[in-house]
Amino acid sequence: EQKCYVPDLVFGQLLPSDNFSDAERQAVYGRTGYSAKLANIFSRRFTVETLDSTRRRRYRQSWYSNTTERGEPEIQALAPGTSLEDFTCVTFEPDLVRFGMDRLEDDIVLLMRKRAYDIATVTRGRCQVYLNDELIKVRSFEDYIAMYLEPETFRVSERCNECWEVGVALTDDGSAFRHASLVNCGSVARGGTHVAYVTDQVVSAVCDYLSKHRASLGLGDKSGPLAVKR
Repeated sequence: EQKCYVPDLVFGQLLPSDNFSDAERQAVYGRTGYSAKLANIFSRRFTVETLDSTRRRRYRQSWYSNTTERGEPEIQALAPGTSLEDFTCVTFEPDLVRFGMDRLEDDIVLLMRKRAYDIATVTRGRCQVYLNDELIKVRSFEDYIAMYLEPETFRVSERCNECWEVGVALTDDGSAFRHASLVNCGSVARGGTHVAYVTDQVVSAVCDYLSKHRASLGLGDKSGPLAVKR
């Protein structure tokens, strides 16, 4: 329908999908027409390489100057008998001027570092994620939670189904409610309905328990939803 190769469609053309309706009830995150294309648009150079071992073809394509210049796809047929392994490699040079920078600032580098740990978490050990040639040793949701907490902090976690994995920890330092969440592999720093959905159920269950045992626990009036959430 689009009359182009899939890598060109995925990395070089905006809005090729149909996840754009706010009226439609969905359990996914993001707008599937942007994603990697934005990295391409905000780059001085962006190159994608991929190998299809079934078709025995290697594909390479580059874009330049914020996608204003598009290179033609280079497709190489691989000789029979060649040992092949599927891969996709994306290399890009951010156009820092577009972000008001002349170098990668420390907070941006830290954000990229966090993103690498996020990816290591959501792939659940199915692939190895390296940062500056160092293997990230996070292979589960429990490992990810542990990075936010002291070793002795009480926590529970459970994989509810293929879509949900949830962890809850006790905050004992008097700080306000905090959360960290990933939806469709994307970090959602501001939370949202998915965080509220879990939090409200936990708070409600704890409040019900405390209400029934208020006297024996000596809680007084300090066991309302707000206190529990904190």
